[in-house]
Parts: sequence; C-alpha cells; structure tokens
Amino acid sequence: MARMFAVLVQVAVLILILRMPMMQAMLQDIQATVSDWLLELDKLPEQQALDDLKVTTGPLHVSMRPFQQRYLNELLQSKDNVIQFYAYYCQGADMNPYIYGSSRTYLCDEISKTPLLTKS
Repeated sequence: MARMFAVLVQVAVLILILRMPMMQAMLQDIQATVSDWLLELDKLPEQQALDDLKVTTGPLHVSMRPFQQRYLNELLQSKDNVIQFYAYYCQGADMNPYIYGSSRTYLCDEISKTPLLTKS
C-alpha cells in the first residue's frame, strides 16, 4: 500500500513538473529541433541526387556562357525545379531559351538517369 502511494505521488509530481510553462517551452524546443533533424534526413537522398547531377553535368556547365551557367545552377537547386524542367523541356514540346540543342538532350538524358523523377 505504501509503495502504491509512493508511485502515485511520483506520477503526480512528474505531471506537475511537465505542465510547468518552462518545461513546456523546453519540450517544444526539443520537438522543433528533432523535427528539423528528421526533415533534413528526409531530404538527404534528394540532395545527394542533386549533387550527383551537378557532378555529371560539370562538362556541360564548363562549355556554357555565364547566363546559362546561372540558369543551370538555379535549375539544380531543387528537385521541383528539375522535375518541372524535365516535364516542360524534355517530355514536352516547349523550347528553353537557355539550354537547347545537344546541351538540352544531354541534360535530359542525365536527369532521366537520376532517382529525382520518381514519385516520393
């Protein structure tokens, strides 16, 4: 009986401590930090695929003019940009004013080899 009473008192004290505003703020900060970590871990494969694509398009980047290089750098910043480019200029009939001809064909081939086009 005394043991049960001690456990109940400990649980009550724990509940009181966890309900304190200072503890609530600390727990919210911990939750935000852990959530940010998990989001970064989720984006890691996508970022690695983008980095690999940047490496494989390196020779293309070198042969471009500065405005084309800026466009390619912006394109390779996110998965959404790559998917949109691929849909419009590789699968669609739109003409890209920055990347065209054999450069566009090469870039489309390299994009198609990456896991960036798979739905996640």
